[in-house]
Amino acid sequence: MQLLRQAWKLWKRFGLFMGNIFGRIILTIFYFTLYLPFGLGVRLFGDPLNIKHAQPVWHSRETTDRELDDARKLA
Repeated sequence: MQLLRQAWKLWKRFGLFMGNIFGRIILTIFYFTLYLPFGLGVRLFGDPLNIKHAQPVWHSRETTDRELDDARKLA
């Protein structure tokens, strides 16, 4: 029974080691094959804030408070 417990402990340590190694390898491959090209595509071709095609929205405004007394009336 002691031999099985010792083997189980070694097997768990080995599994943890292999899980860390393969997890890093798989996540690295996943990053470079999916996230990186998608991010570069969005960065190069995307415009999420619609800055390139936005028209200026300036409106002309006529002021009515040219004198100091007019400004005091508004306050």
